[in-house]
Amino acid sequence: MANEVKGVQWAGLVNIARNSDVPIGLINIIKNGEMGMAVTYDGIGNAVASFRSGGKYTYGILGIGYNHKMKKNGLVAEAGLGAHIPVLKWLRINNELKVSSIGCDSSDPVYNAGYLLLPAFRIGRHFELFGGGSINYMETKNRNAENVFPNHSLWKGNNSEKLQQAYVGYQVGAQFIF
Repeated sequence: MANEVKGVQWAGLVNIARNSDVPIGLINIIKNGEMGMAVTYDGIGNAVASFRSGGKYTYGILGIGYNHKMKKNGLVAEAGLGAHIPVLKWLRINNELKVSSIGCDSSDPVYNAGYLLLPAFRIGRHFELFGGGSINYMETKNRNAENVFPNHSLWKGNNSEKLQQAYVGYQVGAQFIF
């Protein structure tokens, strides 16, 4: 908890401040910052609603959703950190590091970690559209989750214990900023 932060404000879970341009935490309640609700869809079938909060340059991401490709237990949970690169008043480049668990309510979920490069276009004061590419790593011990893995890959490592894959993907989304 802080009033005016000059530099980085770091917390494992929650940052609270009046002003903080560079909060690093999953939830950032910054009075003069930015909070929003986003809906995203990615190339492996995750549809996620997420809370995004932060300052001028960094933000945290917490989301929950569903993967329609999973035969059972399609619940998705995600968490991540992002950084804005301001370009114009109506354009910024979002960089995100995210981890998601697909089938997070099962004993053998599919884990996906990735870096996303997302140009974001602001429409008015409260609405933003974004989309772009990602590079990802997935793994699971669940042999029944093979249909979640993309058909294309940069690398595959399948053995008797687990399925692994590195691939290039995409994500699109819309955010309401309040």
